[in-house]
Order: sequence, then structure tokens, then C-alpha cells
Amino acid sequence: MTSSIPALLLAQVAEPGGYFSPLKILGVLVCLFVWTTYGLWVEKDTMYVRAHRTFWNGVVLGTGIAGMFVWLLMPLPGPLYFAGFALWLVISGGGMIAYAITRNKLVPTTQKVFTSVHIKSKIKIGGKKKDKRLDALQKVKLVNAAGKSVDVPSEDEEIDQFIATQNLLFDALSRRATTVDIAVAGEESRLLYRIDGFASTRKDLLDTDELKNCIIYLKRIAGLNPEERRRPQEGKLSAAFAGSTDMNAHMEVRSSGSTAGERLQIHVITAESRLRLTELGLAPQRLKQFAKVAKSLEGLIIVSGPKESGITTTAYAEVQNHDAFMQNINTLERKRLMELENVTQHIYDESKSDVSYAR
Repeated sequence: MTSSIPALLLAQVAEPGGYFSPLKILGVLVCLFVWTTYGLWVEKDTMYVRAHRTFWNGVVLGTGIAGMFVWLLMPLPGPLYFAGFALWLVISGGGMIAYAITRNKLVPTTQKVFTSVHIKSKIKIGGKKKDKRLDALQKVKLVNAAGKSVDVPSEDEEIDQFIATQNLLFDALSRRATTVDIAVAGEESRLLYRIDGFASTRKDLLDTDELKNCIIYLKRIAGLNPEERRRPQEGKLSAAFAGSTDMNAHMEVRSSGSTAGERLQIHVITAESRLRLTELGLAPQRLKQFAKVAKSLEGLIIVSGPKESGITTTAYAEVQNHDAFMQNINTLERKRLMELENVTQHIYDESKSDVSYAR
């Protein structure tokens, strides 16, 4: 029985010049294209659904290579070519299916892939117009100024606004931006992030029309009047990555404008759980130096810098580095950014000169 297997493989070996089969080679290339396209999608999708990016990239890459290796071991002529294809399909398809099942558990029903609903949304049946809601991926959960969850809208125009806003906020939160600045004037626009105190222009993410959609939608859910483009307005909303249990980012939204255009700023107030020294973006050497000084039980640490350079965030992270249950911690602030658990936060009032904050 064992000796018949090599004989069977040898029987599939063609005469010289008989290996070339355009259709079979085309089949291999098509499968390679499908696998490569799926791998590129996984690379991006893991960021959207907050899955383990390195692990799933490795799974899809590894199973695809292993399956292709087994397939190419089979002789091209004869029925073993199709046996190799079946093995490739089982091995590489297993990795693809495993990721699809895992990511579908992390997203709402409307955002699951390769389901009957998802497949129908990609195909126009009977000339019917496709439901745009099925393309609206909720990468970021939103809570409006009234404290209500923001669902995918039903109107096509609002769906376009929703998608643009989702892309913007997901990108900003992923990059740890503390300020998002949108400016639109006619056909010109600018998107700027402030990260770790440094301002940088974000190009090629959204075009001018999409940024206009972001301004309209953000003003609406933040409790502002979308029709008012000149008078300054302030509002608020909360956000979190899809799959998170808490709303870990609160946002102050400010709009202003002139006859030339409109501007909208989003100030991101990060959740207390993210205020850790290791999450501030400090260079390793600086983090080591700062942590050493912060552990000292005596002396004075002065945190200074330009406006919006992360002074308050750094100070809060340092406070969080201490045990607030075992130590009596007091702060003196002009404006409270957020509530710190078991920390006494004093607000400095210039009008009260007789008040002492000494402890």
C-alpha cells in the first residue's frame, strides 16, 4: 500500500513540455490574489475591531503559505492538482474562517461579515437600491450631549456624515490625539491633530466634503446648532472604541466661523484609566528618568510647558503613579480636567485672596 503512493505520484509526471497548463496556473494565481486581498483586509480590520493584530496577521499568513506549499507539492498535471487545491482551501480557509468568526463576536450584528445579510448587501438583487446602512461600520461608539447612544442613521445623507465621523474619530483616538482641529473654507480644508503636545497636519484621511460632513454631524450630536456657522458654540459627547465596555474618552466640541469658512475643535479628555506614565508617549530614556524622580519621597517636581502640551495630563499621570489609598494626595488646579479617585482636588480661585491651600 505504501509503495503505491510514490508510484501514483510518478504516474502524474508529464512528459517534457507537458507541464504548462494556463487554466491551472490561472487557478493558482486567482487563489493567491484572494488570499492576499483577505490578508490586507485583516491587517486593517484588526485595528477597527481591536483584535490582536500581530496574532491574526500571523495566522492568516501562516495558513496561507502552508496551504500553498502543500498545493505546489502536488504535480500540476492530473487529478492531484485538484487534491492540492482542496488541501489549500482547508488549510488557508481555516485561518480565514477562524478570524471571521472571532471578529464577528467583537462587533454588533449589523457589522458582521460573510453572513447572509452582509453578502446580500454587496449584491444588488432585482435592481433594488442597496441599503447604505450595511456599509456604515461603527468603529467608535458614540454618546451624544443628551447621554443617548448614537446609532447608525437611516437617511443616506446622514449615513455619509456618520461614516466620515467614524473614520475621523477612530483615526484620532488610535493616534492618541488630544486635540482635533478641522478648518474648512470653500473648497480648501485642513485637518490637524495635537499629539503629545506637537501639532501635525493629517493629510489624505478625509477630503473637504467629508470634513464638512464631520462638522455637521459632530455639531448635531454634541448639542450644537448645525445651521449656525459663525457664532461660537460649545458642546460635548463621549466616545469609545467598538467592543469597549466603558466610554473612555470625553470630548469638548467647540465651533466658530466667519464669512470665509468654519472651524471645529475637539478637545479629547482621556479616561482616567489611560493616564499612566507609560501611556504618555515619552521616550524610553525620559520615561526612566521621570519615573526615578517621581518615586522620590521628598523634593518638588515642576511640570511646565506651552499651552496644550500635556501639562495637566502629565501631572495627573504622576498622581496616578502613587497609591492614593495609602497616601494623602492633594492637587491645586485652575480647572479640573477630570475626577481622580481618592485624590482631593482643589480649584484655585483668584478672587479669594484669603483662602489658604496649604496642607
